Amino acid sequence: MAQTLKATLTFSDEQSMLLDTAAEFFQDKSPIAHVREQLTTEHGFEAAHWDEMVALGWSGLAIGEDYGGSGLGLGAAVTIAEPMGRHLAASPFISTQLFVAGLQAGSDDQQSKHLAAIAEGAIGTVALFEEDGDWNLAKAQCELANGCLTGVKTFVTDAGVADYLLVSAQTPSQEKRGPVLAILEKAALPTNALVREGVIDETRRSFRINLDQVAVDEQNLIRGDAAQRALSAIRNAALLLIAAESSGGIAGVL
Repeated sequence: MAQTLKATLTFSDEQSMLLDTAAEFFQDKSPIAHVREQLTTEHGFEAAHWDEMVALGWSGLAIGEDYGGSGLGLGAAVTIAEPMGRHLAASPFISTQLFVAGLQAGSDDQQSKHLAAIAEGAIGTVALFEEDGDWNLAKAQCELANGCLTGVKTFVTDAGVADYLLVSAQTPSQEKRGPVLAILEKAALPTNALVREGVIDETRRSFRINLDQVAVDEQNLIRGDAAQRALSAIRNAALLLIAAESSGGIAGVL
């Protein structure tokens, strides 16, 4: 006879307080009429609401105290994602948390510079999907050669408002051949590099990015094993946060 295993998930007192605060916040800020109104706007979310989330410290929940965050970890971010999904609240929160998860495999200098900016309200996202939908770093079609990125990335969420992007690529040179993640400032992208994509869920805007010889400094590269750890961290964070958001959405429907 098969044995049934049961597990009980509980929140810490701190996480429970975060959950209560987030539930009240999104109930107040994201009534269905507001959700529908935001679907017709350029960016799909209320910038003032994002500023309030930053002021509450939510953008820096998973960022260490040394880099300006609260150091509560990814689990604390789940308490924000669940009620956000319950009320269909649009924001660049999850995209930014995926950027944070990946950058934590970077160097101290990279984390100090970029994570501190995120904790203060900058928006991040990740550009991993190739044109065929594959986001395996070992199969990246985007190339980094001679210090420049060339290729196409698709389904890059919140790229229209992101300050920073984490882009996966492959280096063809024999000396440093292997996977790499490039930290890009949006200002470094060519004119008209972003193309809006039509997706079912318009509460999270999606973009195609055309990279044409985009220069990247060596200090903004995450290479080799660190790049693999970064992608693994992004994948795990995405599974956790999207599951939490989806669970909230289902609970809201029920």
